[in-house]
Amino acid sequence: MAVCLFLSGTLGPILHLFLSNRADNGGLDSREHQIAVQQIMNECKQAEAVKPADGGRALACRKTGGEEVRFEIYHKMIRKRVNGKGHVPILQNAASLTADVKNGLLLLEISSVTGQKNQAVIPVYSSFKGD
Repeated sequence: MAVCLFLSGTLGPILHLFLSNRADNGGLDSREHQIAVQQIMNECKQAEAVKPADGGRALACRKTGGEEVRFEIYHKMIRKRVNGKGHVPILQNAASLTADVKNGLLLLEISSVTGQKNQAVIPVYSSFKGD
C-alpha cells in the first residue's frame, strides 16, 4: 500500500513535467521539432545529393543507390516518403516547410498552424555535379 501511495505521489509531478512542454494550442512541440530536425539531418548525412523540391516547399535527399527520401507537408504535418511511396509522420501541427541549400548548408524553416516559425541550419555534403 505504501508503495502505491509513493508511486502515485511521485508519478504525478513527473508526468506533469513531461507533458507541460507539449504544445496544446496547435503550435510545434519543441521536442518533436528537435527530433524531426535530427531525422532530416540523418537522412542528409546518408544522401549523395540534397536539394529543395517543389519550389522549396519540400526537401529531397537522393542516396547512392538512387533511392529518394522526401520530406513534405501533408495535412498539417511533415511526412517522410521514400521513392514516392509510404508515409511516415515526422512533425505534427506543421503548416509549411521551406528548404534551401546554399554554400553547403541546408536552410530549413518550419511554420506551425498557429504561425510560429522555427529555423534550422544543417550542413550537407552533397555532390555538386548536378542531376
